[in-house]
Amino acid sequence: MPKPSASRVALSGFSFAKRARMALEYPGVAQRMPFVRLNRDGLVFSLGEPAKLPPVSLPRPAAIVCGNEPLCDMRVVIRSVDRAIGGRLELTVQPSRADDDELLWQTLRAYQQRHRRDLVHWSLVRQPEPGRAPDHTRHAQLRRLRVPLATGWSCESQNDPAAGEPLDACALHTATLTVERRDDALFLADWLEYHFAEIDARSKLASPFVLLQEVESRLTGRDVRVQFRYEFAAMAAQEATKQVCGWIETELATRFHMPVECVLDEAPGQSGADAELTANGAPDDGTLAGYSFSSK
Repeated sequence: MPKPSASRVALSGFSFAKRARMALEYPGVAQRMPFVRLNRDGLVFSLGEPAKLPPVSLPRPAAIVCGNEPLCDMRVVIRSVDRAIGGRLELTVQPSRADDDELLWQTLRAYQQRHRRDLVHWSLVRQPEPGRAPDHTRHAQLRRLRVPLATGWSCESQNDPAAGEPLDACALHTATLTVERRDDALFLADWLEYHFAEIDARSKLASPFVLLQEVESRLTGRDVRVQFRYEFAAMAAQEATKQVCGWIETELATRFHMPVECVLDEAPGQSGADAELTANGAPDDGTLAGYSFSSK
């Protein structure tokens, strides 16, 4: 099984779901719970005051809204309730069934298509959080889905049991997924993070020897540059990456009518400084050499 990293923190300002001002409503709970972040465990919402919540792990009807616009009604399951900084509660929830999950992403995609301009220009008009200065650095363009693994472990991960594994025991493969619009890229980055378990399962279909440790992505305009980190199986990992990217293209084209062009780096990377996805990223004016296939 993939080993969890020490941090799940992403730059929420570049999350599609955050820009959509998504919120959760439960029948009988007066408070609307705003969306905080999306991760591989589900959708995280914030609750400011004590309230009688549905039991953990039991499916219950709920409504998802974006701004003042109803998005969908479905059954969700609370996976965990955690105390956040400041005393607020954070609820991690998931759609209870496959059809609920399908409904959620289909309606999110429909919302994205109706509000393209607002989602793209959201960062230009949003107000900074109370007590926090606006961030105009280039690092705001970087969406690290987990702590960067290509260059070793950060100080945050020193207590991670996985930190003892040798860094030269992994293979890195990078792909660039190009979509038609910037808001499509925002949607794609969230979709990739949320569906990590499915990406891992697809990689294992290519080879039973593949162990996917991490997926990390970076947004640059209409491009989502994705780095896959595998343990040990270098050649099998290359084929797994090709098959995973093909599956991603098919899913986006058939489920969301989102054409994607994928280019895989020709040579796999190695763990170390040369493989780092830095804040500067890949040159915007260059074309990556490698495999290319497209859902267009």
